[in-house]
Amino acid sequence: MAVSGVITAGSCKYQQATDNPHLSYGDTSVHGWWIHYSGTCPAKATVTEYLQAYWCDYYGCRFITVSSGQADVYAGGGSGNRATARLACASSHTVGWRGFVDVNLDNWSDPSGYTYSSIVNLACSPP
Repeated sequence: MAVSGVITAGSCKYQQATDNPHLSYGDTSVHGWWIHYSGTCPAKATVTEYLQAYWCDYYGCRFITVSSGQADVYAGGGSGNRATARLACASSHTVGWRGFVDVNLDNWSDPSGYTYSSIVNLACSPP
């Protein structure tokens, strides 16, 4: 799991959070959420979570985004208060995966930036 430093947007202080990619019912999935740290914040934020696989081709090796998910959620995480990105496994070949999250406070100006998970090797390859 990864949690950002404290982000300030006006009177709101919050953090972005993402778990590490993991296998779930034949998919690789990752979740993102936000944490109220202090101050006055909006009730909800739009959380966008991205799932990336490590890919090599004739251009070289790099992470590519293979899925994303977005949800308008209350702070705190947990079921119902997070965004999920997932992708069905095409085979059991081991691939490096990572996730990253972007939180945008609803109707508030907040700074840009992402929080990245750890890189995890899973026996799941993208199609």
